[in-house]
Amino acid sequence: MNTPLEQIRQQIARQDDVVVRRLAQRAVCGVAPAGFYPVGWSAPTFRRLASEAAFPPALESFQARIEAGFTRSVLPLLIRGARTGAGTEDALRAADAGAIAAIAIRLGLSLQVAACKFAGNDTRLRAAAEAGDAAQIEALITFPSVEQLVLHRVRSCAAEHSRACTLPPPNADCLPAALEAIYSGWLIPLSRAIQAAWLIQTAARDT
Repeated sequence: MNTPLEQIRQQIARQDDVVVRRLAQRAVCGVAPAGFYPVGWSAPTFRRLASEAAFPPALESFQARIEAGFTRSVLPLLIRGARTGAGTEDALRAADAGAIAAIAIRLGLSLQVAACKFAGNDTRLRAAAEAGDAAQIEALITFPSVEQLVLHRVRSCAAEHSRACTLPPPNADCLPAALEAIYSGWLIPLSRAIQAAWLIQTAARDT
């Protein structure tokens, strides 16, 4: 019988498939026209997210970090070498919203992982949370072997999706490496940061 933590990790694996598909759909849309992403552009997107994608109020500050990362880190990797998309601005907004919602749900599941760890008997993790030591928390919850499995899964899922959906050659060729880079350089570190913030807030509330 699977433990609660194993069950959440299985949910995360399924959600990673959704994230890959949503980001692949955004890649096909190509480059947005100049001025498409003004400061604060994602606020309406977050207000429209389904309840399962919504962040706890205490973590709403991460919305700005997701917005900045999506435009500065995710999209440049996702649409590298692409030209201005032929789709409408509504199609771009829908693709952005779908990708952000999938990412938000994935990050929400990582908070469930943090809750399971906090409920365990790891005295070092609890002490770091009570001390407000985010760096130490991130070190304690980082398992390189697990992260490598995630990256392998994401790359394989992206390659399979490229074949199944017959994506255009530029997208199909670049998608697996782009998704791996997005996860390793942005999504996984962001997940650790969100877990650390949640653990610190939870420890402060419990004292």
